[in-house]
Amino acid sequence: MLGTAIAQHFRHQKLYHVTATARNTSPFISADKYISADLARSQDIEKLSAFEYDVIIHTAALTNLEKCEQDHDLTDLMHIAATEELAQRNSESLFIYISTDSVFDGKSGAYSENDKPNPLNYYSYTKLMGEDAVNKQSNHHYILRTNMYGFHRPARRALFEWGYQSLAQGKEISGFTDVVFNPLYVGQLAEVIEQLITVNPPNEIYNATADESMSKFEFLQRCAEKFDLSTDLVLESRLSKLSNNKSSVVRPHRTFLRNEKIRHYLPEINLSFDAGINMLYDDFLSFNKA
Repeated sequence: MLGTAIAQHFRHQKLYHVTATARNTSPFISADKYISADLARSQDIEKLSAFEYDVIIHTAALTNLEKCEQDHDLTDLMHIAATEELAQRNSESLFIYISTDSVFDGKSGAYSENDKPNPLNYYSYTKLMGEDAVNKQSNHHYILRTNMYGFHRPARRALFEWGYQSLAQGKEISGFTDVVFNPLYVGQLAEVIEQLITVNPPNEIYNATADESMSKFEFLQRCAEKFDLSTDLVLESRLSKLSNNKSSVVRPHRTFLRNEKIRHYLPEINLSFDAGINMLYDDFLSFNKA
């Protein structure tokens, strides 16, 4: 989802030549060059690293949290070993690593870049270890802690897609009122990345999130309003009171991040939620008309 948005964003800028990679043999992606590769295979990372890049944007992750709990070896390989090797083999390239707001335990919220992480699940723990790998192996890097929304091409089951598809079919959905975040649209995140490349602020961790925090319930309601779908079908629920929750994953509740630091260095970027959902609306309609 993010990789496609980033590739399309930079493909439209004349200054950049985009090389994209994924495990798919024929992905729906806009790029000047495509290399099929699996970052779980060291020989594929070696193949990718045979070329010289000014910038590497590392978006790959194992986002199935249950799978991360069940298969620690694969999760270590994807989030730690692959990140370390990719950064090491391309240590002189600008390395941009996409991390997560869930490196924090979510007990307080409003976390800054200086707050101490305390991941609650294996996905978050290994993403944090990926941050350490980048710090050790890359000479020029940015680590972006974020929570993002958007849509896949072709469609999958991200939060927005699930909500939109269900509401469009007249189905009721539930949104957690006790899970609070400040998600950034993938198109906005692509703009943040371009500005980091252009402005070249200090090599540090940055919170790349929307200005406004909200619950998952409020997020789904805002999406319904934007797409003229029934907000009455969006019901309130609480993660903490799900009696039939069989997930083995412990999830943080309040992971919204403070973004003053990135707004200081990138003052021209509009990180408002309204700007993001407007971009989503235009991109989603444009894609589905194509």
